[in-house]
Amino acid sequence: MKTISQQRVLIAGRDAQFRQELHNFLLSEGFQRVDSEENLDEALEKIGNWAYDVLVFDVGSPFEHGLELARCAVRLRPELKAVLVIEAEDQRGWNEMAPSAREFKFLIKSTVTRNLLPALEE
Repeated sequence: MKTISQQRVLIAGRDAQFRQELHNFLLSEGFQRVDSEENLDEALEKIGNWAYDVLVFDVGSPFEHGLELARCAVRLRPELKAVLVIEAEDQRGWNEMAPSAREFKFLIKSTVTRNLLPALEE
């Protein structure tokens, strides 16, 4: 079994600053491979071509589109841990969708660096 730092991570989403900050954080925590992709279709292509262990997906809106992309990623790689990142103000909308998205972990964007590692250890 891989240790957390041996897991390969793909960060996907349109927010370049978030991707860069999370990339730097994960490298500082000892992760050996952390990639980033703005274009979500290209992120799906990377997932199909590389054996990532974790997808950290800054979902954005509309929720349904983000949820479907995350499901596509997991269909490509069933072993993939998908962590969906949402804005705090969007939490209510996600809570309404939560029963149909139990296969994913959800984190609030402003708390990702504090909560991501514990979420990956579960």
